[in-house]
Order: sequence, then structure tokens, then C-alpha cells
Amino acid sequence: MSLSTLPAEIILSIATYLDDEWSINALHQANKRFYCLLQDFLYQHNVVHSNATALEWSARNGCVEAGRNALKAGELSDQHYSSAFAYAALAGHAPLLRFELFDDDDDDAWESDMDADDDEDDLQGLMLCDAAVLLAAFKGNSDVVDIILEYGDSRGLPFPNKQGSPLHVAARQGHLDIVRSILERGGPLEILDASGMTPLSRAASAGRNEVVQFLIEQGAATNYPEKVTRTPLFRAAYGGHTETVELLLSQGAETSAWDDWSTVLLLVEMAFMKHFATAETLKTAVNLQRILAAGDPNDIEPGPLLMVAAACGWKDYVQLLLGRGVPPEIPDSFGWWTPVNWRKLSENRVGSSALAVAAGNGRLDIVKLLIAEYPEIVRSSPDDTSVTGLMWAVTDGYADIVKLLLDAGADPNTKGCLYEGPVVLSSVKWPEIMGMLLDAGAATSHLSGNRNIYMKSICGGHVDALKVLEEKNVPWGWQPGYPVSSASRGGCAMVEYILSRFVVPPEESDLERVYLCALRSADVEMVDYLYRRGLILNPHAIATDWGTGKRLRHPLDLIRSPDGDMHKVAAMMDTLIAKGMPLESVASSLCSDPEVYRLRSAEMVQQLNMLVDRGVTFNLHDESDAWTDIMKLAIVWRSPKIVHLLCQG
Repeated sequence: MSLSTLPAEIILSIATYLDDEWSINALHQANKRFYCLLQDFLYQHNVVHSNATALEWSARNGCVEAGRNALKAGELSDQHYSSAFAYAALAGHAPLLRFELFDDDDDDAWESDMDADDDEDDLQGLMLCDAAVLLAAFKGNSDVVDIILEYGDSRGLPFPNKQGSPLHVAARQGHLDIVRSILERGGPLEILDASGMTPLSRAASAGRNEVVQFLIEQGAATNYPEKVTRTPLFRAAYGGHTETVELLLSQGAETSAWDDWSTVLLLVEMAFMKHFATAETLKTAVNLQRILAAGDPNDIEPGPLLMVAAACGWKDYVQLLLGRGVPPEIPDSFGWWTPVNWRKLSENRVGSSALAVAAGNGRLDIVKLLIAEYPEIVRSSPDDTSVTGLMWAVTDGYADIVKLLLDAGADPNTKGCLYEGPVVLSSVKWPEIMGMLLDAGAATSHLSGNRNIYMKSICGGHVDALKVLEEKNVPWGWQPGYPVSSASRGGCAMVEYILSRFVVPPEESDLERVYLCALRSADVEMVDYLYRRGLILNPHAIATDWGTGKRLRHPLDLIRSPDGDMHKVAAMMDTLIAKGMPLESVASSLCSDPEVYRLRSAEMVQQLNMLVDRGVTFNLHDESDAWTDIMKLAIVWRSPKIVHLLCQG
């Protein structure tokens, strides 16, 4: 008897004995009769044994029919619905969402199971719609937003949800069509989110000028106060959006809601985040001249304002404050850093003195003014948390300011950027500045390891810095050895320079490490250079040691891209193959390499597919674990090419 002629009961009984969905699906697709007979069984099995992945797949891919079958298959949890809604909304699959919410013809569909009079079911639907509509508003999927809001409005659901409204999200992301659609549906214009911000404040904080203009035209209040007197103008200024600030000021936004201290803190943040153009625009609006001239010079406001003026290059304001007796250094007792994140400011050129701030922002005229008024400030000793003008001037390469500070008596051995050591280590990018520091007496003999100035120059690829060090007769400062393996991090020019400076040829292990480093960073230029110079003694195998003993590895097996760029990996593969690299015995260690486990599985399978496409063969003899791992990945990520090749082997 043919299988296709068996009674339906027997076919269903056979299906119940199959262990996995792949087998059930194979039987399901055997012929049209089996397809109709096993359709519901297949989706029910998916709900019970595979966590309803069919519903998520339908949401990701916008397949309404698969979503319909998944919803009919059985009882689904809130998590299943939430996940499917989120994926469908994020991908913009409006037809699928419309079916899930409005298909009343299907008695078993999710929405028909929700009683309109049941508050708990209403809340469940609201939670699902809230997550989806926020994701859709974030991505700008206006069709999805319209569908979900139509569902919510038709059931009288509350608006917005507790985490903020779609109007806030759309305004923040600059999706003007969604903002317009929500307001046309009667959405409240001055609705507040959990932070007390209006949609206008959200749009202003992100510099969404079209949305800002539209909301103002609809009647949004430009001076609506939030918590702690924040307004849309304050938010725009804090974000450094100069055009938005100008737009709000032209539409009547005022700064009268802020007190002087809020103005000072805002200017501090703007200056230290380098929003200089915005600070310049706001300077007149806040009447900074009045704040500067008022109060006692020993109050809390003038000190930070001096920092702001020094950072922005406002020379007249610096002169005014110094003339009023404001000290150029801020004592710790002021505690004015408390409202501001210290780490963020320390990365944006903050010091405890106006000199450090001015030097870190390249304000030469301000530095000259401060040195003329307070020459002792150049020689003040920094503590563990403060920085110096020389430090920031060196770090950013302001050679004229470095020269001015050294001539005024600045210590060339002061600490460098973010506690990495003496400031001379920060000068490797600027050979001219390095020469100034060495001439002024910067010491290097005590530096070793990663802080050795030669090693720092080599690893950074700063050939000109090495030339300066040699011209100044700076000693190497480490045990005799060949640094060519470290030079590979500095690029081909650095390797060439190092090779030209030494008579003794490099050891084979050093050159092998350079080759390995180039493969692990997919550096085609370095590999080409090594081949051209004849520096790869054994191009077809590399001895590596990952803690389990030395072992020869195939170069194609060792290619990696730290940033996950598969185009670089492909280019490296093609380069090696073009140079005659054999295609046998590849991938023997791809799964045993500990570094692979830090890669995403999808990238690993993609790399394996690329090897297969180029005709490689796997050598997995005595590598049962590697074979198993590769087979699992190939099955999970659905790579029939790899499965077929492994089975053949």
C-alpha cells in the first residue's frame, strides 16, 4: 500500500512519532494531501516543542499566512505575543499587525479571545501595543503606528503608556509624518513623559528642526517648564544644536525661567562638550554681561564662568572676571563639579585652572593673558585629580601653546593624559612637540615596558617620532632585542623603518608573529609587503601556541577581522589564494581557536561558507569536537554547503 493512500488517522499517528520539526515538515510537504492534513499539527508541534518560533518568524518576515496558522495553533504566552509584535513593528510589517489586531473572521485568532469588557485583557493588549508602537515610532514605520493607534483608540485604551508616548519617540527621532498623524488623531500636544518632558523638548534636545517648527505651529509652548526649570531652549542648547536654539529664540523662547546658577551650569556643560557655536548664540540671550558684573567675585558663579570664558575664547570676559578679582584656579571647597559628571568633563579638557581649559582648547591669546596676570600658575604642581595646561596642549598638538608654556617655566615632566605617564608619552604623535619637551629636560630613562617611549612610538606607527628620539640620542631603555613584531602594529612603514635600522636579521619567530598579526587583523597591505620583501619563510603554515603546545596552522584558517568586516576577510582570502596558497587542510582549528568563541556564530558560519565557496577542503581527522561544533553551527545557521562537505569528509 502506498504511503499516500493511508488513512488520515495513521498519517497523524506517524507524525506523532517523529522527533523534530524538520522530519514533520518533510512529511508535511510530501504531497498536497499531507500538506493539508498536517498543517495544524506542524504548527501545534512548534508551539509545544519550539517555543512558538513560527510566530516570531512570521513577524520578522511579514508572512500573514504563517502568522495566521501560528495564532490558531494553541495557547500562546504573553511573551510570544510581545516578541512577535515587537519584530513586526520594528520591521514595518503592517499587514501582519493588521491581521493580528483586526481579523475578526477567525474565531481562534488572538484578538477574538480578548473580552472587550475584561480590564485585564485590555491591559494585556495595551502592553503589547505599547511596545510595538514605540518601536514603530522609533523606526519611522508610520503605517504600523497608524494601525496600532487605530486599534487602541477603538477600544478606548489609555494614551500614552507609562514609558512615554509614541509622539515623544517620533519627535525625538525626527519622524514628522508620524508626529503629524498622531496629532491629527487628537493626541495631546503638551503630553509629558516620565521625565516631565514635552514632545517639543524631545525634538529640541535632538535638534529635529522640522519637528520643532511643526510643533510650534501647532501651538506647542516654547517656554513650557519641566522639572528643575528645564525648557525646550535649555534642552537644545545642552545638546549643542545651534540652529535649533536660533529657531526657538526666533519663535519667542526665553531664558527667564532659569536662575543664574542654571545658566552657569548650562554654559559649563556646553563649553566642556565643545559646543562653542551654540554657547556663542546663547551668550546674548541669557544676558551674560549682567551675570558677570553682578555678585561677589568669591561667590560660586564667577569661578565656573571664568572656565567657560577661557574655554570659549571670550577674552573680554576673562579680563573682566580677572579684573574683579576672580581667582584663576578653583578651590576644591567650591564643589562646583558636583552637578556635572566628572569623568565626562575630564575627557573634554577640564582642569582646575583657567589656564588648563584655555590650553586644552587652543586659546593662545587667553593663555598669554593668564600667564601675564598670574605667572605662577604655570608652575603650580597638579594633584591626583587636576590637569595642567601643558598636558592638554601636548595631547592635542598645540605646538605654539606648548612652546609658550615651556618658556614660562612649565615642568616638562608633568603627568600626561589620563594618568598614562609623563606628558612626553603623549607627544609621540607630534614630533615637533616631542623635540621641545626633550630639549626642555623631559626624562625618558625611567620609562619601561608599555611606557617605553620607543615602544609607544613603534606600536603607534610614528616613524617621525623615532627619528626625533634618535636625533636627541635618547637611549632605547630595554634589553637588546628585535622589536619587529611590535612594529607590525605600526604598519608597513614602521616595519620597513625598523628593518633598515638594524644590521642583525630578525629571528624567524618574530617574522612569523608579524605574519600572524596581519592575518588576525585581515591586513592585506601588510601581507603583500611581507611577500614582496621575502620575509615569510613558510607562507603555508604558521606555528602558534594557544596554551596547548605549538602547532602548525593553515593561514586561511587564521584570518580574522576584529571589527567583524567580512569584506576584509574575503579580500585576505583572495590575496593568499592568488599567491598560491593551497586549499587543502583548511579549518582544522577554526573551532578549537579560543578567539573564535568571542566571535558571533553568524560571522563564523559566514567565514566557513566563504572558504567553501573558494574550494577549500576540511581536514578534521582526530578533531571530533571541531567537526561536531562546525556541524552544529552549520545546521543552526542553515548552511547546506557546509553540512554536505562535512558529510562527504
